[in-house]
Formats: sequence, C-alpha cells, structure tokens
Amino acid sequence: MMPRLKQSLNNKGFTFIEVMVTVLIISIAAIGMMQGIAYARGMLRSVKIENQALDALNRYMEEYRGVIAAFGGNMSSYIAQPRTPREVVLLEDPNNTGNNVYGYIYRETVEDIQPYNMNNQAFYHLKTWIEWDEYPNDQITQRRKLEAEVSYIQY
Repeated sequence: MMPRLKQSLNNKGFTFIEVMVTVLIISIAAIGMMQGIAYARGMLRSVKIENQALDALNRYMEEYRGVIAAFGGNMSSYIAQPRTPREVVLLEDPNNTGNNVYGYIYRETVEDIQPYNMNNQAFYHLKTWIEWDEYPNDQITQRRKLEAEVSYIQY
C-alpha cells in the first residue's frame, strides 16, 4: 500500500506575496489611468482656450468689417491709425489666483484698387490674428496663433 500524503489544513486563502503582487499590479494600472486623466484634462483646457480665441477673433473681425462698411470710401484715415493689439481674456482662473490666459488680437488692412474693378471701388483685404501663451505643463510655454482673412469690396 502506498502511504497517503497528509494534506495541509492551512492553505486556505492567499499568501502575503500573492496579495502584494496584486496590490502592485493594481497600483501600476491606477498610475497609468491617472496620467491619462491628467493628459485629457490638459487637452480639454487647450481646446477650450482655442475655441475662446476663435470666438474672440470672429467677434473682432465682424466688428472691423462693420467699421469698413461704416467709413464708406474714406477708410484711409482709419487704416493709418496705430495697430495696437487688443487684449482679451481667453480663460479665467476659477480660483482667482491671477492665472488667467490672455490673448492679443492684431490686424492688418490693405486697401487696393483692383485693375479689373470697373467702378474703381475700394477693395480691402483684412487679415486678423490672435496670439496667446499656453502652458500645457508647468515647465513648457507654447505660443499659439490663429489667423483669419477676408476680402471686402466697398460699395
């Protein structure tokens, strides 16, 4: 007869090493998820700022097109004005710590009489752009820029 092996009664449950390996695996997965969440929040903030910049640029361009229409054919005095950038707030800091994101809108207007223009109407080419500094993380600064152009014939 073969002797029976005694079965140990204390192999119920998990060993300490098994529990530690499980905790280590879960910790590594949690760190990866937290980095992904932080990256997604940064990208969401970047998209929000870019949308605000595009809205501000469109508002400025529409305002300026109205100025061109209002001045009629005497636009040269307005074009000669200095082109100081207009400051706009793109993203307000919810904690009021002064970390707002500011954009600066610039314009360039060219008045031209096109050779094919039979009535010698003024033809304006309007170029506007907005620039802002973005901080995706604390050490790097990125200079961002959006541009828009429109041509307008003065009737």
